[in-house]
Amino acid sequence: MEERDKMLYSKEQNTVPSLRKALKEIAMEKDVAVVSRKRVKEAEDEQYRGEEDAASLRAELNLIQQQTMGTSFVGVSPDQVLEKEMAKLKLELQGIPKP
Repeated sequence: MEERDKMLYSKEQNTVPSLRKALKEIAMEKDVAVVSRKRVKEAEDEQYRGEEDAASLRAELNLIQQQTMGTSFVGVSPDQVLEKEMAKLKLELQGIPKP
C-alpha cells in the first residue's frame, strides 16, 4: 500500500503544477479576449461616429451647393464660396476655431 501511496503522491506532485499552469494560461487568454472585445467595440463605435459625421457633412455640403446655385455673389463664383465653406468645415472637424 505504501508503494501505491508514493506513486499517487508523485503523480499528484507532477500533475498539480501543470494544472495550475494551464489554469493561469486560460485566465490570461480570457483576459486577452475581454480586452480584444472591448477594443473591437470601441472601434465599431468610432466607425459609427465617423459615418454619422460623414453623413452630416454630406448633408451640409448639399445644402451649401443648393444655396450657392440659388444665390448670386458679386465678384465671387459659387465654386469659391463652396471652397471657403469646405475649408471652414474642415477646420471645424480638426478642432481649429473658424477664421
